[in-house]
Amino acid sequence: MQYYPPVQSAKMIRMFWFQWVLFTILGFLVSLCLVEISERPNVGAMSGAIGGAVIGLVQGMLLKPRVSIAGWVLASLISWSLIGGSVGAIGWVALEP
Repeated sequence: MQYYPPVQSAKMIRMFWFQWVLFTILGFLVSLCLVEISERPNVGAMSGAIGGAVIGLVQGMLLKPRVSIAGWVLASLISWSLIGGSVGAIGWVALEP
């Protein structure tokens, strides 16, 4: 038995990517309200976990029909905490005026 993926129009695919970018930016902005940003070069694992959980939750709402929200949030939390604990604030960088 062969698997045939569902046919999606180009418009549906573009709409999904637009929503993905919009939801990710929204999650990032909300995470900025929760994660203290200062002049420190590193944010740290805990801040990365908080930010990753927020971004993952917002993205999970978009992915709800496709994946488990809890699984997506957990994967985001773990990955962002590893990034925050190892290489620092890749995403949470405040630009100087």
